[in-house]
Amino acid sequence: MARFLAELATRFPEATYTLVADDTVEVRYAACGCDLVQCGWVTSPVLCECSAHNLQANFEAALGTAVAGTLQASLLRGEEACVFEVHF
Repeated sequence: MARFLAELATRFPEATYTLVADDTVEVRYAACGCDLVQCGWVTSPVLCECSAHNLQANFEAALGTAVAGTLQASLLRGEEACVFEVHF
């Protein structure tokens, strides 16, 4: 898992990936990567649920197992970062 997270950090330097428990990874974004938000077309934090599901699908594809992705914090809700948890 440590090697996998290090590879993610190399490929996606705008995010941090932290193993916070044996079965949980925290993913943190300091800036929103969504094009719809960056263009100013969407400002609703509901969109962040889409990001949680996208992150879940990506982890499932990479790890070959079912995971759950949950939104913990959102820039669109006024919080300092977008934070997601991925549970294996």
